[in-house]
Amino acid sequence: MKTLLKTLSFTAFLSAAALTVLLAMSCDEQKPAPGGGDKPEPETPEFSIGGVDVADYRIVYDSDDGESIARRAALELRTAFKSAGYELQVYSKDSDKKGNEILVGDCSRTDGYASGMTDPFAWKITLNEGRLQLEGGSSWGVLAAAKELAGKYISEKKSMDKGFAMEGSCRSTAIFDRPAGTNLRIFDWNIWNYSKTTIP
Repeated sequence: MKTLLKTLSFTAFLSAAALTVLLAMSCDEQKPAPGGGDKPEPETPEFSIGGVDVADYRIVYDSDDGESIARRAALELRTAFKSAGYELQVYSKDSDKKGNEILVGDCSRTDGYASGMTDPFAWKITLNEGRLQLEGGSSWGVLAAAKELAGKYISEKKSMDKGFAMEGSCRSTAIFDRPAGTNLRIFDWNIWNYSKTTIP
């Protein structure tokens, strides 16, 4: 009888110990994520625009630009992103609206495009509702905005937070590649009527 009691006591002890271990393991598995939520906090992207990973963006350009300077600006942005390790697709403004976009020129996608800019050398970059808008008083201004963005943000993988905005002017600066030794500029009054095709 005593042996039976000892066996039952030992079995009860082992069962209690096993149950305690199982309960402890299940408690560890159900610990809430930091911050009190049930889901783990999402990782912050290394390089983002408005908190969204740059890889989730695409580039859209103004295809109505007669000299295709907006397209050239879009391709320069794509090259800069590629150098930074991101492969972004380029589309004309005639493509469907889709997700987060970098708009190069007047793409008729937002109501806030400042088409009334009077200074042809002025440019502006703004971030609004998932769209990064590059605009200018002329297509040359748009190209200057693209170069500024590529040089100061994309090449440095410098994130742009919500509300991001910057502006400037390309007056008296070279915004196109030229052969060494040439010193041609586009001036306020282009009396020689130089165009993209005649600039060396």
